[in-house]
Amino acid sequence: MSRRSTSPLGLYHLILRGHEGRDIFLTNSDYAAFGNSLADVLRRTRYSVHGFCFLPDQVHLAVRMSDIALGDFVLRLVAPYSRIVQHRRGRSGPLFDGHHEARLADEKRQALEVIRTVHLSAVRARFAADPASYVWSGHRTYLGLARVPWLQTRLILKMFGSQLQEMRTGYQQFIMERVVRPAGAADVGCKASEAVCSLDDLIAWIARLQNEPVDEVLSISRRRACSLTRALIAWHATRMGVATLSEVARRLNRDPSTLFVAIQRYRALRPGLFAEPGNVAAGNDAGRMQPGRAMVQMWSPLPSKKALQENALRGSGADSG
Repeated sequence: MSRRSTSPLGLYHLILRGHEGRDIFLTNSDYAAFGNSLADVLRRTRYSVHGFCFLPDQVHLAVRMSDIALGDFVLRLVAPYSRIVQHRRGRSGPLFDGHHEARLADEKRQALEVIRTVHLSAVRARFAADPASYVWSGHRTYLGLARVPWLQTRLILKMFGSQLQEMRTGYQQFIMERVVRPAGAADVGCKASEAVCSLDDLIAWIARLQNEPVDEVLSISRRRACSLTRALIAWHATRMGVATLSEVARRLNRDPSTLFVAIQRYRALRPGLFAEPGNVAAGNDAGRMQPGRAMVQMWSPLPSKKALQENALRGSGADSG
């Protein structure tokens, strides 16, 4: 459950998903209708949206709360759109999943990470190779390539300078820091500018490989399995250039020195889990983490240019003929 923030930033990364993984948007008209619904809710509340990305089966928003609870905001947003679209499709039942995800960012750095995560959603989902090429995202508005009247860009852009061009250049450089070749990419066939991974992506991936719930990894639990998982996250995040040890420590609610000691300890006890990207673990750990195989899957090359273009068209709901 999200809490009401008294922070001057108070930015939430809000994620809405299609019911049972189904698509929310099928056509350009669907995307436009949802945008109109969002604009209407913003006019009727004191909420503000500072970033967005609409994927076929997901909606990512960077929002600031104000006069109503976040759950009420979500209900006012999805209910009218669902009625319109389900009637148009001749269907009944829920269009959106009954639960939304929301994570608060109440510090400058956290707010910037929310914007970057939201605006790189289409790249991570393989609907675009460049975030600027994806139509249904706020990234283009930040760069001056599009205009979305209800999108507020000033709060974030002013963190990068005082002149508009300086702001946009700084913002673009910040976003593209995550569209780079990670350490060891050459070993797994990943090309430059084709791999995108956030710290949260890496946490979720390694937690899944270790069969540990993410909530447990982020909790105060001192179970050995959790400690090992945190050490793996810290090791791979720093080796791949995803985050610094201090950034990982903040996200895992741990002291950097604690993570450093854990890495050294488990590297000695379980060396197979801490192999460099591209190497496959062996021995007793062969059926567990196996970083080499994990990195191959995580950093596998994107589809061909033709496939990317076809995906981008599907992602924007463009008509095929």
